Amino acid sequence: MIYQIPETRQMILDTAWKLFLEKGFFDTQMKDVADAAQISRTSLYRYFQDKADLAATLVEQVFEAFSADTSWREGVPSGANGRITLGWYLKNHWLSPRFHDQFVFLAEFDAYYSGSRIHGGREAAANFRETLTKHLVSAADASMGTLLEQGIADGSLRADLDLHLVGVTLLNAVRSLQQRVLLRGEVLIETLPGEPEKMPFMLVDLLMDGLKPSQGEPR
Repeated sequence: MIYQIPETRQMILDTAWKLFLEKGFFDTQMKDVADAAQISRTSLYRYFQDKADLAATLVEQVFEAFSADTSWREGVPSGANGRITLGWYLKNHWLSPRFHDQFVFLAEFDAYYSGSRIHGGREAAANFRETLTKHLVSAADASMGTLLEQGIADGSLRADLDLHLVGVTLLNAVRSLQQRVLLRGEVLIETLPGEPEKMPFMLVDLLMDGLKPSQGEPR
């Protein structure tokens, strides 16, 4: 067993977090992390075997922060049905400016690891996927499922929904657009000035409209 000091491990994570936000995943190497943390690369590799290991650990911390946050519940309109509350949750949790750095990190992470950048062969890739799945599933998440069930029960959402499929579709749609906006911003050539930051919120409204019951069904 390799001896590790918790404070050193967290210092490495804090250093890597700052570098990934400042330089991005593509331009940050393990050597950069070691230099910024003022430790040797040998010491760094005692704690994290590669950039994927380091990044996955930071992803874990990001989703722990998401899961622990309940402040989105503040300001939910009185008497709001399940569909309205679901839209509020998406806007005030998954699009909240208080998580700006976390969203930028995930955007960089997804862009970098969208290809075959996991070293170590199939086993390493499988382990990496297992680690991410554990955290992404746990975060994406009890609140989403509860609100979907509430909306179906009170008649504000369609009753024919596959809850898991709808949940992951909503979350991926909102996060994907949000991350594109964070990475491209005003460089999105098809948009007018001021539009990019409004797009994810408009998407939530459109998605919520699409989940309304058909005419004749309760709303």
